[in-house]
Parts: sequence; C-alpha cells; structure tokens
Amino acid sequence: MKFKGKITGIILGLVFSGNIFGGILLAILGHFLFDINDSLKEKSLEEEIIDGNIFSHDSNILKDILQICIGVIKTKENILISEIDVIKDFFIKFFKFEKEDINNLNSLLKNIIIEKEKIDIPQLILNINNYCNYQEKVKIIHLLFAIASSDMPVSKEESDYIFDVSQKINITAMDYNILKEHFIKEELDCYKILGISKNASIAEIKKAYRKAVSELHPDKKKDDSYDNEKFQQIVTAYKELLKIKKNEK
Repeated sequence: MKFKGKITGIILGLVFSGNIFGGILLAILGHFLFDINDSLKEKSLEEEIIDGNIFSHDSNILKDILQICIGVIKTKENILISEIDVIKDFFIKFFKFEKEDINNLNSLLKNIIIEKEKIDIPQLILNINNYCNYQEKVKIIHLLFAIASSDMPVSKEESDYIFDVSQKINITAMDYNILKEHFIKEELDCYKILGISKNASIAEIKKAYRKAVSELHPDKKKDDSYDNEKFQQIVTAYKELLKIKKNEK
C-alpha cells in the first residue's frame, strides 16, 4: 500500500489550513497525485517483464533452456551453425531479445559448447518447471522442434528427445501433437502422396514412384486430364523420402 502521497498531503494541509479537515482533503489529493501514479508505473514495469524478454533477466534459467536445446542437437554428431542461428532467431522473435540479450545468449552458448559438460536433464527440467509458466514451456518445445527441423528431416532420436522433455515439463498431448504435426507434416504427406507406409523401404519407395509417374506422366496421357501440380508433388515426395531414408542409415 502507498502512503507517500497521503502523508505529504496531511502535513501540507495542517501547515496551510491549520485544521484536520484541510489535512484530509490534501491527503486525498496527494494519494491521487503520487500513490496511484507510482502504482501504475510499477504495474507497467511488471507487464513489460511478463510480455517481453523475460529470460534475459535471469542468466541461470536462460542457460538451462540453452542446455536443453543443445541436448536435442547432440542427438546427432555435429553442431551446425544453422541450428545456433535458429536458437538466436527464436529468442529474438518469441522472447523479444534485443542486441544486449543476444550477446549474453551467445556467450552462454559458447561456454556450454566449449565446456562439453554432461547435461543434467532432470535438474534442468526441475528448474524449468519451477521458473517457467505453461505458455513459456510450450515455446520451449516449439524451439526444440524448430532446431530439430532446421536440417530436415526430424530424426527419430530428435523426436524421442523432444517428446521426453515435453512429458517432463507437463505439456499436454494436444499441444505437443499440434507442434509435432506442424514440423513433421511434410514428411508424413510424402508417404501419403506415394501411397506407402512410413516403414517403406527405399526399394518400395522407388517402386511406388515409378508406378505413380507411369500413371501421371504427360507422355502416357492420351487426354487432357494431366495434372502437372500432382505430378510435381510426386517428384518432390520421392526426392524427400530418399533423403529421409539415407539420413536414417
């Protein structure tokens, strides 16, 4: 509760009016001039921290989140510059990080990568659950998927890691699946386009591709029913699935 305006008003009222009624009137005026204004300033600052770059105010939780990010990267052999860029771009876009915040983030990332410390996932999860609200935790899963998909496609190891983290920070199945479908939708569509299962071998993919091409290729069509868009989808799906299968080896 604010008292500065009220006390100032009472003192001025007694000095200039010489009676308690004048003090009360000026106490009320002081409350509106000083106390309410101060409260609004404090509220504005609080809203700014909540809506803005919340993690830039605490390097410890920022480091925890970055270590979770490095965890998904380390499911593969190498750390790519593109993956680091995804992390920085994400914090700029979704957490409103400015230049000074990004410099701090760069420094933390550099130390994490150089130190090569073993990532203590249970402790990181505990810290995130204690510090972050639900929407912030959803954004963390969003970030993990963005990193995993930056070099396309999302591998099984990356997907399993992200799922495990989402479970431990209590993300609902609905929110997790929305994010997963957003980032892995292209891969699933490719299988559907060629009419094969996700477990199809390279030989089965090639066979399905040849069949689809023979049915749609313009040289094979005797009428005007050729669908160029569908034909291009088949070609793209074939190339993407070959890439996926080669990366799985």
